[in-house]
Amino acid sequence: LLARSPTRPEAILCGHVHHGFRSQLGTGATAVPVFDSGSSGYARDAARDRAACMNVYDLGGPLTVERYRDDGNAFRAEEGGAYATGR
Repeated sequence: LLARSPTRPEAILCGHVHHGFRSQLGTGATAVPVFDSGSSGYARDAARDRAACMNVYDLGGPLTVERYRDDGNAFRAEEGGAYATGR
């Protein structure tokens, strides 16, 4: 479907998988990034390293993504950049 599309999408934003991930469709310069932030309503469980997460996308220029995790007090930007922690 994407190969036949007259325009290449900037990204695919999806949800409902409770564990966040970043992937891509295709390779090289034509790859389309795929983002799932994880569940923003996840109950925090520090012992199992589970926390609610959300993404903020800036589409005003080249696509940028910032991912925030609930640390028990507030949502804070993920250290090292979006998905850097692998959680």
